[in-house]
Amino acid sequence: MQQTAGGIRVSEPLFPAASSFSTEATPSVRPKYQRYEFKFHGSTSEYFGIWLSNILLTVLTLTLYSPWAKSRRQRYFYGNTEFLQRRFDFTGLPSKIFLGRLLALEIYIVFLVVSNYSVLLTTLGLGMLYMAVPWLFRLTLKFRSRNTKFGNTRFYFYGENKYLYRLLSVEVIKTLLSLFILLPRLIWLYKHYCFDHLQLGQFKFRLNATHKNYMSAVYRPLLLMLAFSFAMVALIDASQSSNSEYDLLIVILLLLWVIGLIFILPIMLARIYITTWNNLFLGENFFKTRANPWRYAWIVLSNWVLKIISLGLLSAWADIRFYQYKTSMLELFVLDDPNKLQNMLQPDPNSLAAEFSSMFDFDASL
Repeated sequence: MQQTAGGIRVSEPLFPAASSFSTEATPSVRPKYQRYEFKFHGSTSEYFGIWLSNILLTVLTLTLYSPWAKSRRQRYFYGNTEFLQRRFDFTGLPSKIFLGRLLALEIYIVFLVVSNYSVLLTTLGLGMLYMAVPWLFRLTLKFRSRNTKFGNTRFYFYGENKYLYRLLSVEVIKTLLSLFILLPRLIWLYKHYCFDHLQLGQFKFRLNATHKNYMSAVYRPLLLMLAFSFAMVALIDASQSSNSEYDLLIVILLLLWVIGLIFILPIMLARIYITTWNNLFLGENFFKTRANPWRYAWIVLSNWVLKIISLGLLSAWADIRFYQYKTSMLELFVLDDPNKLQNMLQPDPNSLAAEFSSMFDFDASL
């Protein structure tokens, strides 16, 4: 089934979510899934040298080295990620990243220049940005996918520009007019675009989450926080006491409220991440993450704090800590025989013809 939203068509779930997969068949004919975990072999001591040299060279070259720094970082994290005794790899050329950033910067500079002359030129500049951003974004997705390998198999992204233009012209405007109330819906459509047009070998990815899943991921923490706020205000207004026990209770409630407020964004990020991976399929195989939303949020929040306190010196440790947690919690449930998975991971002949056109892709870092 297809659901149309603002001219954008996304697939409704054809299978239950990975977190609640079940079947009515008898045990004798029930599909057999085998669980395989992802592993990360990187360490802070190894990555710190890469991170430090990247920072120093980027500063010394006035950010010109940043594409090479990004490529080294990607290679380290991908190269230390293992699944089914095979490693990932990033093969993107830093020169392509540099070219993409130069092009994006040139477009932005042209917009700044022409916007200083007249309202008409400013309008034309905005139109130019509108036409350029989706195009650059799609080329970036294609570049990153094509240059990401699992063993000898490349990823392949085949999304079209017209989807992104509709997303930008319809859904973004809806989100702005709703004062960001419809932001979860925009996230849902964006995730569908990224995953429903992604392929690995002969397997296609499929996101089975609905916009209600993302609405719940974003608004449940907000509603709980709002309910707690109302309850706290009502408790304070209802009581006229001024004894020490009452004052202590108010201090505790205010402290809990501040902690809850700080955790709102990390919790939402955690729930969006978990919602995505627990509803993601690779062919007939499905992903599942064992990540706990509170643990995930704590790592995100504490990493932010530690980076600020250490003036960035703990960034390498924080990056390794976060990536290792996500990777160690991720699993793929493979249907029946893993050898079938290995065979299907061979390159799809239909996608090989697109390799020539992919030579012109680049990473604009959007």
